[in-house]
Amino acid sequence: MTHPTHSSRFDDAGDIEQSVRYFCRLSVPQSAHILDIGTRYGSFLQQLQLLDYHHVYGLDVESSPLYQGQEVYSSLASRLVLYKGGVLPFASGTLDVVTMFDVIEHIPD
Repeated sequence: MTHPTHSSRFDDAGDIEQSVRYFCRLSVPQSAHILDIGTRYGSFLQQLQLLDYHHVYGLDVESSPLYQGQEVYSSLASRLVLYKGGVLPFASGTLDVVTMFDVIEHIPD
């Protein structure tokens, strides 16, 4: 699988290219429904779209980067969701893969 070159207008906190390389090694089917928790701008999901993953969704607790991502990655706009905690906004059994790159270290005790 050819990996897209990461190009982002954003100063992504994590290494998007590394995350995409790791994800591709998992051989996830392109039909999979994927949720990225802590997606920030959605740059990782945008790269997955370039690899023909069509069922990608992202959640983040910070509104500013999320809204910026919705503007720049218009094909993801409705799939980038502000998350206030509690129950995930997805029905049980609807997701095949959940990613969470560069997030754990930002969660307070």
